[in-house]
Amino acid sequence: RSFRVGRTMYPNPVRSGQDLVLEGLEVGARIAVIDVNGEERIAWYAAGPVDTRTLGDLPPGLYFVRFETAGGELAGIEKLAIIR
Repeated sequence: RSFRVGRTMYPNPVRSGQDLVLEGLEVGARIAVIDVNGEERIAWYAAGPVDTRTLGDLPPGLYFVRFETAGGELAGIEKLAIIR
């Protein structure tokens, strides 16, 4: 079963201070935002199938959003751009 099917992340690019919306998540899934140097900048666990986060503390740039299942398996990685 592919975790990617039905998962959406928007807007992308997202403006600094704007909410990032994630839909189609597994409850308890771990979401991590990783910078281009491989440093995990923020991470959280999904409380429901839809999650909204403000990424205002992250500077503009290219990031990767890593999705893990509630069981800790890698479920996917998506590119994310943060702009001014």
